[in-house]
Formats: sequence, structure tokens, C-alpha cells
Amino acid sequence: MFDLIEQLRTRKSKTIQPIADALAGALSNFSGPRNSMRIGPRAFEWGTRTYVMGILNLSPDSFAGDGLTDVEAAVQRAAQFARDGADLIDLGGESTRPGSEPISVEEVLQRVIPVIERTAQEVEVPISIDTYKAAVARQALA
Repeated sequence: MFDLIEQLRTRKSKTIQPIADALAGALSNFSGPRNSMRIGPRAFEWGTRTYVMGILNLSPDSFAGDGLTDVEAAVQRAAQFARDGADLIDLGGESTRPGSEPISVEEVLQRVIPVIERTAQEVEVPISIDTYKAAVARQALA
């Protein structure tokens, strides 16, 4: 792949040069120093091991069929994920299965915010929010 990049760079084409640069940048992610990230008290050293994410579907029409609609049950599941070794807990309040109907921001917030608040109090694992709605992401981070 590195040979291909060099071959592309020797060509004096305005369309090929950006492709060579993009390939070189992508490959540098694999050959350079490993990146790390701190989320709360936890340090994540990307590339050193596989991290496990516990996923909580808070939608009654979850694609996986495991939608939790009760706050207490969701918090208990998050706690179990943490005890079982999950490194992150991911919460989603809206199904994205094929054919699912979009729901309002307010409905998503009603599903996820109580679970985020309780889980953050009871589980010492970083929480992520699975959403494509900016307003939901903002509230989840608040």
C-alpha cells in the first residue's frame, strides 16, 4: 500500500494527489503511536485491547427485540453490564430498524434522560448516547 501511495504521488495529477494524501493519512493511523482517550476516570488506550460496550435499547420496538421501557430495569441492566466487564454503556431511545417510524425529540428524551441520570449515579462506567438528533445529544451531555 505504501508503494501505491508513492506511485500516486509521483503523478502530477490534481485529482490523484488528494487520494494519495488521504491514503497516507489513513495508513498513518495504523503505523503511528497509539492514541489514548480519557473518559471520566477511565483511560482508553486504543489498539491495545478490545473494549466491550453494553448496549441498552430503550425503545419498545428495538431491532434486537430487547427494548427496555422501565427505568429501573434499564439501570439494573447497565449495572449488570458493568459487573460483567463492559467498558462503556451505550443508550439508545429510538429504533433505527428498517421501516421504523421516527419519533419526536421529546419522546426520545423521555426515554433516555432518566436512565442516563440514574445510571450515571449508580454505575462507574462511561455512558454514550446513540442518537442522530442534536437536541438529544446536547441534553444527554448536560
